[in-house]
Amino acid sequence: MRTQVTTTRTSATVAIVRYTTSEGDRFNGQASRIGPDGLFIESSNPLPIGTKIVVEFALPESPLEWLEAKGIVAWICPKADQYEFSQGMGVKFVALSPTVRRRILQRLRTEGYSDPP
Repeated sequence: MRTQVTTTRTSATVAIVRYTTSEGDRFNGQASRIGPDGLFIESSNPLPIGTKIVVEFALPESPLEWLEAKGIVAWICPKADQYEFSQGMGVKFVALSPTVRRRILQRLRTEGYSDPP
């Protein structure tokens, strides 16, 4: 089951994502659809809903600048949708520094996103 996304997300691919579970398991991958509240990580083995992770990601315009956030797996897409998503998981940010949030919003504005009122 998916939770409804209530904020705009950009469909630009985040070059590389590294994420670590609270048990210390580490993974690498690609992410897409990043927004101020979370991102979608493409994965053939999505983590279970409720899994807490620390995610590090680099935006396309700054591939050497790693941004970090704490998140929780909010929903999974166990197989690729025909139109919208690859196989993977939606991660909701639960701790995001103001600097990282600002960088995400700057990226979204280049895609035509405007801040909510």
